[in-house]
Amino acid sequence: MRIGKDFDINERRENCARCGSMAIFNQIFILFDWDSAMSKSIISTSKAPAAIGTYSQAVQVGDTVYLSGQIGLDPTSMQMVEGIDAQIVRVFENLKAVVEAAGGSLADVVKLNIYLTDLGHFSKVNETMARYFSEPFPARAAVGVAALPRGALVEADGVMVLSGSPH
Repeated sequence: MRIGKDFDINERRENCARCGSMAIFNQIFILFDWDSAMSKSIISTSKAPAAIGTYSQAVQVGDTVYLSGQIGLDPTSMQMVEGIDAQIVRVFENLKAVVEAAGGSLADVVKLNIYLTDLGHFSKVNETMARYFSEPFPARAAVGVAALPRGALVEADGVMVLSGSPH
């Protein structure tokens, strides 16, 4: 089945009528807003660093917001903050700015990926994360990497789900 601009509603309706499931098809079709589900919105804010490559700060599709990786760049100067502790705080402040620009909060984040150049800093991430998130915590992965953009020591990206989203 094709979904999106190539979706042929009449073809689906005919197939459902032939197999006797027209009532179910009508109920599903009425409940599902095809245009909203398939469109995407770009989320951008000056309160987080501008994208330093060919990506957006976040992309929203339906109620789901995909958050690009944030490193410890100060959004005003676009310079890396010094030290792991300051970078971890800046990463979460940058993520917070993007989720708020999307109409949510860090409480709406359902999945985080943390990238560290030194997994020995994992406990520092946990300590700082506890100041930004409360239970129930998002799902999370922590990955050790050889290097990050701009010499960053930590990066985080995530997925947020909104309910009643205005976008």
